[in-house]
Amino acid sequence: MKKLGYILLALIVASCANDSFETEGGTTVTYLKKGEGEAWKDSTISYFHIQYFTESGSEMFKSETPAPMRIGGQWSEGRGELFQILPLLNVGDSVKFEIAASDLFENTFRAQRPDSIPAESKISFCLAKDRQLTEEEYYYEAALGQKEVMQSYIDTVQLQAELPVLEKYYADNNISPQITENGVGIVITEEGSGEKPKPGQSLKVNYSGYLLTGEYFDSSVKEVAIEQGLYDERREPYGPYEMKLYLSQVIGGWHEGIAELREGTKATLYIPSPLGYGPRNRSEVITANSILVFDVELVEIVE
Repeated sequence: MKKLGYILLALIVASCANDSFETEGGTTVTYLKKGEGEAWKDSTISYFHIQYFTESGSEMFKSETPAPMRIGGQWSEGRGELFQILPLLNVGDSVKFEIAASDLFENTFRAQRPDSIPAESKISFCLAKDRQLTEEEYYYEAALGQKEVMQSYIDTVQLQAELPVLEKYYADNNISPQITENGVGIVITEEGSGEKPKPGQSLKVNYSGYLLTGEYFDSSVKEVAIEQGLYDERREPYGPYEMKLYLSQVIGGWHEGIAELREGTKATLYIPSPLGYGPRNRSEVITANSILVFDVELVEIVE
């Protein structure tokens, strides 16, 4: 008898133990518990508790937290019997089943099967569908996590040293910016009429970057690039930069500043170095602890 005594707590349920169904591939899937949540829908991300064992009962894997997976449609094609079963489960379902080791390694894992596991042996699965998110919900949740990570890396000592420098610059140049939580200054030059972006959404942004001295170092706007001697034909066609808010690997000041803009807004962002490139010498122009300035336009929130 297989050692299924270590299955996830979510799977240790006595109800519906004899209720089962058979897939088109001939696999019998037995319910340990039937959930009352929604069925799988296209363009969603499903979260599963997963545990599986060799035919001799040795545990091969156990997820510590629910694992997010894209399933169904193109995501399941050619991925073996496991990916044919997953879309058939509702949120809250807990099931068990066996699939061939050869199918699991060749089609699902697409990896070399260990010699210790015979090709004809069966791998026993116990899994539970924990929840299901739309793509928007998934990216929103992931973006909030990255926002917390970004916050934890901010050099607060350097930030506090630079804020007085920016305050003096604002006063000397008669600038009255909106200041974000971490000291990014925002000056709206043309207000847009759209919505503010949500974490995880895809955005198109035009930008021109320079220092407080006025020395430019980059631009997505062809005319500005030519005017400032930055034009590079390899960048053709020039145009808006595409990013996901709090997910793309751009400087933190972009995320924090652009999050406050409405679609269609043009603004200038004043970014302390801890939310820029920090102590790194990014280029001949962007040296260590450089305060950055960006003229930006939130061109589009991509649905």
